[in-house]
Amino acid sequence: MANNANPQDVGKLANTVYGQGFVTNVDELKRANNAIIAVGQKSSFEYKNQVMHMPSQLPYAKTAGMSGLAAVRDVAVLNGTSSLVMGTPDEAAVATHNYLMKMSSQDTAKDFKKYNRRDLHEALMDARAKGISALEFWQQLISQEMAEDPKLNKYKAKLDKAKNPQEAKAILADIEMIAKGSTISRYFQEMRGQTGALGYQNAPYRKILEDTANAAIRGEFTPNESNFAYISQTSPYKISAAGQTVDAAEKHILDDVTPYLSKAADAARQESSSPQKR
Repeated sequence: MANNANPQDVGKLANTVYGQGFVTNVDELKRANNAIIAVGQKSSFEYKNQVMHMPSQLPYAKTAGMSGLAAVRDVAVLNGTSSLVMGTPDEAAVATHNYLMKMSSQDTAKDFKKYNRRDLHEALMDARAKGISALEFWQQLISQEMAEDPKLNKYKAKLDKAKNPQEAKAILADIEMIAKGSTISRYFQEMRGQTGALGYQNAPYRKILEDTANAAIRGEFTPNESNFAYISQTSPYKISAAGQTVDAAEKHILDDVTPYLSKAADAARQESSSPQKR
């Protein structure tokens, strides 16, 4: 559930999302926030964790060419997939942070050129021109190279002839995981970054989180209007308590959100005071 979020963290995230241009108006800010809450409710990386860590993660996503509501969604989803392969939310946040940081770094570019004989930044720009984000670019590249791994295909052929299909399936899953790790380590030398990339390769789980976030962005899921625990702790997006100084534009958009959150809080309080159905 999206509870126990620190109001200062919520305000800081709102400033980052708006101030760095991921959203341009109040409606987009609301939808971005709803998407983050939705992913937090669907994964073990809760909303309180998202608002704590995303302000330091999003700038690296922007450096890699990610933008708009889609970037906010993708970073929230990446935190969710990272939490599958890491022990704690803090460790998952570091995995996400390091993966985003390394996606377009100079050392990654050197390894990319070594294996692909092409300039990484040119490849990322070409992909972006086709509507493919840096996260999608790396996910597709890793999947493709793993699928073409001759060693993996050799084991697949052997296991296809195994007498125990269930055991063969389990062994193949382990071998595929090793192959993924081997492919990822070609480009990402840092262990936490590798883990972030590995978690994002979990396509079924990633799709669940993406679909959930997309529904929230479309307005089909409005957690702000039903989650009293969240509203009571984060309304009204005050950032003064955090001791931050913001320019007039950032202050204005946060003030505009206040009536929205206050109205939602009143509705949630009224709902919570009604007799509960058994």
